[in-house]
Amino acid sequence: MRPSARFGQDLPQWFDMWSTEEPHAEKETQLDGLREGIQSIRQIMEAESKLVPASHIFLCGISQGCATAISTLICGRLSLGGFVGLCGWMPYEDKIHGSTDKLTALREVKVRLCGDDLINSSPSSHIAEELDALATPVFISHSQNDSVVPIQHGAAMIRTLQELGMQVTWKEYEAGEHWVNEPQGIDDLVNFLRRSMVRCDQV
Repeated sequence: MRPSARFGQDLPQWFDMWSTEEPHAEKETQLDGLREGIQSIRQIMEAESKLVPASHIFLCGISQGCATAISTLICGRLSLGGFVGLCGWMPYEDKIHGSTDKLTALREVKVRLCGDDLINSSPSSHIAEELDALATPVFISHSQNDSVVPIQHGAAMIRTLQELGMQVTWKEYEAGEHWVNEPQGIDDLVNFLRRSMVRCDQV
């Protein structure tokens, strides 16, 4: 549970935000919670990567969980087995899309999301490692009738990830609302996971 500045009560949310319909509104409201979520997930991923290859780790999220997970992925240095995002969006993707230098803009977004200490303490030799995360295969799905997080925000995320050179599978469905389309959406997700796991075994 986290306190909501807009509604004046505690809500079950990864981070505080002003509007799910317009997730880029009042973005600074989201930062503290986003940073905490990113740090927590990164710690789990780093611990898991000591037990199994990073190529066998999948990062997934829905709605706010998708926003937190994609932020964690781009802030990391690991090429994972795959990323799955459902009914979500990418925080600060507009800063990257609107830039003529995508990688510089990405680094600036990482500074904002991950904190100055994390980025500024990274030696220049780690820059290539930071880009490894962009090699992670991505699956994103969204339904046209999602009234919680409208589909255009998912489409904007896809556009920006593709501009960064990421391999993206995008699935759009007429129905499904703020959840997974059934049965086709489930089938598409399973197929992506199967393809990605075959790739994992070849790494």
